[in-house]
Amino acid sequence: IITDENGKASCELEYGKYYLKELDTGSVYYLLNEETFEFEIVNNGEIVPIIIENEPTDITVDVDKEGTTEAKPGEKVNYVFSNVANNSNVYLENFKWYDYIPTDYIRLENMTTGTWNQDLVYNVYYKTNKSEGYILFKEKISTQENQQLDFTTLKLAKDEYITETMFDFGKVEKGFRENTSPTMQCQSLDTLEDGQTFTNHTKTVGIYHDTTAEAKSKWTTIVHTPKKPTEPKLPKTGR
Repeated sequence: IITDENGKASCELEYGKYYLKELDTGSVYYLLNEETFEFEIVNNGEIVPIIIENEPTDITVDVDKEGTTEAKPGEKVNYVFSNVANNSNVYLENFKWYDYIPTDYIRLENMTTGTWNQDLVYNVYYKTNKSEGYILFKEKISTQENQQLDFTTLKLAKDEYITETMFDFGKVEKGFRENTSPTMQCQSLDTLEDGQTFTNHTKTVGIYHDTTAEAKSKWTTIVHTPKKPTEPKLPKTGR
């Protein structure tokens, strides 16, 4: 049975017991109703109305981050990521997680990949101030292993530094998210001044057919330079 443009269809049936089950919604943006509808034709000319409702797709991603609140010049700056997730009720293609380093203030050193609740392999990329696109850092990482990524091992030019990172998970099913939170460690520059602030931005992106979902988060750190104690002036004595 195929419904018309108004979602209606009818057919003639002989006496007996039947069941009706939806095979195709006709649109990728509505979920299949997997319920089985049982009914019976008892009387001649009897009309048995059946309404099948379809839930619309909800295409949503998420990401959160927290980090060092206050840092001194030359001090480590740490970040923890959470809710890196496909909160949709459908799968997503090209699910990617990006992070953008505030390179006027800090330099990326290390990351931990965390672990994830679906068994996949994924790739990690980075971009520098001298690269036109993303460069592969490590491929075919298991989502079941929490790996350490040491970006200080890269042979970069003297004036080259990492500006972005990107985790490419490919296709993820609904409910995909971290089990163990990934982390990031950076080194703040010695040239920072007291009272300056810098913000690290992160985002997730996923695609379902012609629809793209995106979520963003950020964390701001303030620079604090302790004042050096001054020696008290002692009164002069003698002549």
